[in-house]
Amino acid sequence: MSEFKVKLNNTNQGLMDLKADGSQFAESIQRTIYVAGPSKKYRKLFDGDTFTDCNYWKRFAYPQVPLSEAFIEV
Repeated sequence: MSEFKVKLNNTNQGLMDLKADGSQFAESIQRTIYVAGPSKKYRKLFDGDTFTDCNYWKRFAYPQVPLSEAFIEV
């Protein structure tokens, strides 16, 4: 089991979360994603949340996928 952090906001995901000064939020207050987890159960992940679960989630983290596609941080 490992601890994971959801990281949906990156430079390749668009500019949906800009502050008034043009800079981007570190964590999005708007972004969520549904992902099929182990045992085919869906989990709703919020940007910036942390959770502890099995190593199944490492397949969505860098270096298993390119940094531009990774949405989980171990």
